[in-house]
Parts: sequence; structure tokens; C-alpha cells
Amino acid sequence: QWLHRTIERTVYRPPLLMSTVIVHVLRVLGDVTRALDEFPGRKSIILISPGALISGWEAVRRVADLANRASVTIETIDSRGLSTLAAAAAAGASAFPSRGPGLSHEYLGISSQRALSQRFANYTKSQDMLSFLANMTAGRFLHENNDIYALVKAAAKDSEGYYLIGWDPGPDAFAQKPKQNPGYHPIKINVRGHKGLTVRTRDGFFA
Repeated sequence: QWLHRTIERTVYRPPLLMSTVIVHVLRVLGDVTRALDEFPGRKSIILISPGALISGWEAVRRVADLANRASVTIETIDSRGLSTLAAAAAAGASAFPSRGPGLSHEYLGISSQRALSQRFANYTKSQDMLSFLANMTAGRFLHENNDIYALVKAAAKDSEGYYLIGWDPGPDAFAQKPKQNPGYHPIKINVRGHKGLTVRTRDGFFA
């Protein structure tokens, strides 16, 4: 109940400098991950964020790598809930009334289909960081849902059970090979003989 009340009272206030906020969020994620590294087993962090457009990915990759080494899964939730931009972009410019006397494009909220498409593109790009952190750490990116409390419960329930698989790749596994990115190594796990099961693991790791 305390979690439900906390979420209901949460009010999002857009910051003046989003870039500064992202730097702070990533720093806090790194600090929390280092603290959780001292505990055994799989741990989880639930990140609730409205997303952001970012230009540099180095800090985001460091957080994902740190989380993987500490056996920490990052579950991310887009706090903006269900977006209407996708439906509006699919409907096209005809979904909006033409500008009439006394009505400016600013009043209508959109100047053209191109502007709407750009808004939708920026919206999806603003989710890239949340999606990346979840995918890279075997978490889930939960979005397009106005019931934030239900999403938090789903993220917390996901940590109730898991399988921990390890292997020794050998000392030469990460040697640079021709025409291959030496920094990123993908991971793929298949379960044979059991239909209907879905395996979720991190997409890969940097080494």
C-alpha cells in the first residue's frame, strides 16, 4: 500500500536541463549497482523515467556493463504512460483540422504531418536509453501503459525466480578477430525440447 500511495502522489516536473538530469541518473544507477554487488544472487533495480534524448552512449554502456558484472537486472518503466503520438502519426495530417480564421498552427498543436512525424520520432528515440538498459541486463522495458503501479508490481514479481547460468569462455575468447567489433559480444540461449518457453537474458556484454 505504501508503494501504491507513493506512485499516486508522484508528480513529474520536466527539468530545465535534461542532459544534467541524465548524467545524475546514470551516476546514481552506478552507485546503487556497486552497492548491490556486495550481495549474492540476482538483484533488480526499477528505473521509472520519462526518457530522454541522449547523444553519448558511453556512460549508458558503462552502467549496463557494471550491472551485468554485479548480476543486477535493470527493469525500466516509461512514466509517460500511453502515448497518442503513434495513433496520430498513423492517421496522417487529415486527422487534424485545417487552419481556419483565427486558428494558428500553434493553437491546433501541430503545424504539419512532418512536424507530427518528427515529434513521434523524438518520442521513440527518447525511449532508447530505457530500452537499452533493460535489454542489456535481461530486464524488461515496460511502456505504453498508464497503470504505473501495475507495471512496478510486474517488474518486482519478475525477480521472484531465475536461473543463473555461467561458463568459462577461455583466455582467447575475446581476442580481436578480422571484421568483428572487439568491444561487444552477443549472447543467445536456446531451450530445446520445451515448446512455449521464452528465454530472456541480456543481449550481450562488452569486453
